[in-house]
Amino acid sequence: MPSLNYNMLYKDIIIRPIRLEDNAAIASIIRDSLMEFGAARPGTVYFDDTTDHLFELFHNRNAAYFIAERKEIVVAGAGIFPTEGLADGDCELVKMYVSAEARGIGLGKIMLMKCMD
Repeated sequence: MPSLNYNMLYKDIIIRPIRLEDNAAIASIIRDSLMEFGAARPGTVYFDDTTDHLFELFHNRNAAYFIAERKEIVVAGAGIFPTEGLADGDCELVKMYVSAEARGIGLGKIMLMKCMD
């Protein structure tokens, strides 16, 4: 199956691998989303230090994290991670969040498809 050209689906949105300078923006989206939905509680990623260091968490770990940006502003993120306890070669979808401003246009589905690709 050929890879989808995600950038063609939404001309003003670019999906790319996370960069170090994305850490603060995606952490803010994650925490804002958890606050919005009443899930900013101890034990969630809201209070997890790794939320502020996603580039480092996903870098060189047989994992991937993707950022969606619109007009050079981070609007979403999603990743795959070989979580401990999974079968060798398996991974799970993790830390998929879309900012309130970018919801309702199908971006979550595109991020999921990018991770599956």
